[in-house]
Amino acid sequence: MSIKNNIWVEKYRPSTLEDLIIPERVYNKFKGGKLNNHVLLHGSPGLGKTSLGKIIAKDMVSLEINCSLDTSVDNVRTRITEFCSNISILDGKKAQKVVLLDEFDGVSEQYLKAMRGVIEKFAGTTRFIATCNYIQKIPDNVQSRFDVIDFDFPKEEERDLMKKYLIRFNHICKQEGMTVEPKVMGAIVKKHFPDLRSTITFLQGMYEEGKTTITLDDLKSFTGENKELFEHLINSGESFIDLYTFAYKNYVNNEDNVFASLGKDFIDFLIGKGAESNKIGNIIVEVADYTYKSNFVIDKFVTLSACLQKIKKIVNE
Repeated sequence: MSIKNNIWVEKYRPSTLEDLIIPERVYNKFKGGKLNNHVLLHGSPGLGKTSLGKIIAKDMVSLEINCSLDTSVDNVRTRITEFCSNISILDGKKAQKVVLLDEFDGVSEQYLKAMRGVIEKFAGTTRFIATCNYIQKIPDNVQSRFDVIDFDFPKEEERDLMKKYLIRFNHICKQEGMTVEPKVMGAIVKKHFPDLRSTITFLQGMYEEGKTTITLDDLKSFTGENKELFEHLINSGESFIDLYTFAYKNYVNNEDNVFASLGKDFIDFLIGKGAESNKIGNIIVEVADYTYKSNFVIDKFVTLSACLQKIKKIVNE
């Protein structure tokens, strides 16, 4: 079985524009199928930015780069230059090329400067699609090269979009042979909304625990278990070895659910403790980054451990 089929986020990734659950204004911009300019897609994690980029690029000759994983400026510049310099033929015609720069906000200032030069150099032959969670990390002189598109949902669309999330959630449950009480399904979607990726990751985590039927008691139990982890994270007198030992004992093979909980429950926990807003913001960035990376590794616990260490460092700075 392929890695893609093992990871539900990839297994159920939309393959057409119509399958995406995105704001209507974003859908309308791309429904014609043409890419007339470079685009920078930004918004909260899990909204479908990467999926849209892949869908736009699938009928073109494309190069995909995960900027948070491939961090070598020289390597990326060389790959893009070689890709853009070669003439490609598709269906007997000279093909339009597209470069997808995923996680574009996870790079250095030097990286961004280099990419600005590359984009300018090949603007005549290649379109660039970049995705990011935090637009403020992209300098204005880089943003100016793109049509900047906000993926966050307007309030008036949330009700309709949540209904679509519930339909997608129910479909996945049926496909995987899971039974989830309607109230529980609503609670899970509401808890993670608008992050559909986090919702699917949470569901897979429960499935891998052997829970093919999920009740309200299961949700309450899971949240209670993680509160002990949260206390470990904010305990400044405890070493990381103690935290690692606790996590290893309790969360091996349950990493997906922990990542999902760190992205929502832990933030609520910190707010309740009166944590500084800048620390909360930094933790959200780190959790989003490590959650994404965890989808592409064999040993998820190593990635979770690195994430926990980073969080503990931020909390106790």
